[in-house]
Amino acid sequence: MKPVLVRMFVVVLFALLAAPASATVIISNLDPFASTSGGTAFRSSVGADRTKDFGWTMGADSYLFDSADLRLNFYGPEDDPKITIWSGASAPATQLGVLNNPTAPDPGPGQITTFTATNTIAMAANTTYWIRVELGDPTGDFTWYGAPNAPTGIATAVGYLFDAATGLGSMPSSNTNSVRINGTLFLDVPEPATLSLFGLGLAALGIAGRRRRAA
Repeated sequence: MKPVLVRMFVVVLFALLAAPASATVIISNLDPFASTSGGTAFRSSVGADRTKDFGWTMGADSYLFDSADLRLNFYGPEDDPKITIWSGASAPATQLGVLNNPTAPDPGPGQITTFTATNTIAMAANTTYWIRVELGDPTGDFTWYGAPNAPTGIATAVGYLFDAATGLGSMPSSNTNSVRINGTLFLDVPEPATLSLFGLGLAALGIAGRRRRAA
């Protein structure tokens, strides 16, 4: 095999191995065509400190958190919600990160809004995590829309918790809100076919090297 071809082959192989893993839907009930009725309102008139949580338990694999997609209704460009990720077996216990808000969201019904992590958040296998929605500003006003179905995916839904800011704390809620959690497989292992190609490339390099020495 000519040295130029060997180098080209190795470059392609390393490109295959280095290709980033694509994002995976961890769990979701997000339907862009669903009705915009129902949901949870966040405004000072109904309690500036109210929170709504959704929890899920990871499966057998660990993932890095990428983003959360929520179906929201904003009533003004200043209505930034505060979205956080937590861990905890039966309720949010340890805050892991605060998600980025989109810049000045436009008012409108039923927008699917994407919130991304500001730090690395690893979601370990067989561990429960929560996303919490609350007011980012006491003067804000938005609604986290409902969804007709419970979220499903490679993770298992734990359920929703709602704190109505009445002093009773978080209580289980049967009202489902629209949510999609996205992640990337952590320490992704190359597929067997890719590893086989890599092995063939190494073998070709060895043969080419021996031929050069023999010459």
